[in-house]
Amino acid sequence: MIARWLLSIGLIFLRTFAQGIVTVLVPGEFHRLPRSMVAAKYRPHNAHWVVYGTETGNASVLARFLLQRIDATTPREAVVMLRRAWKEGRPNDVWHDRGMHRIGGREFALFDIESNAADSRIYNVMAMTLVHGRILLVTFNMTWASRDGWLPLARRSIASIRVDE
Repeated sequence: MIARWLLSIGLIFLRTFAQGIVTVLVPGEFHRLPRSMVAAKYRPHNAHWVVYGTETGNASVLARFLLQRIDATTPREAVVMLRRAWKEGRPNDVWHDRGMHRIGGREFALFDIESNAADSRIYNVMAMTLVHGRILLVTFNMTWASRDGWLPLARRSIASIRVDE
């Protein structure tokens, strides 16, 4: 019954990220992207990230801890800090706050970001929370041109996040 429901919403694979503590449902056609594609999409020094996506890379999902620790005690405080830092580093990105939401019993800040990549416009659906003082960021990104097709699945994927500390 659960498998039938997952197929009906287009999400059929449970994938584990971020040192094995984060699980996210992802579209069935997603597979683990090769390091070369991860390096091209996310810069060469990030080639080790675990990213699942389409063969062409026009849509992908990843979950990772940001390297820096922050002086925030709640996701609400952390997202304010993250937004400020993001805007300083990428002032041309367009940020859409979607508020605070409970996902899997944990408080997440949800936001979407429109950004430019080397060769296309990107739409990112993002969720952020704190885990032991570190920012956990889950991102489902897609090209602007494919946004209408992927956005409903991106929202469902983000809503499926589970953090097992």
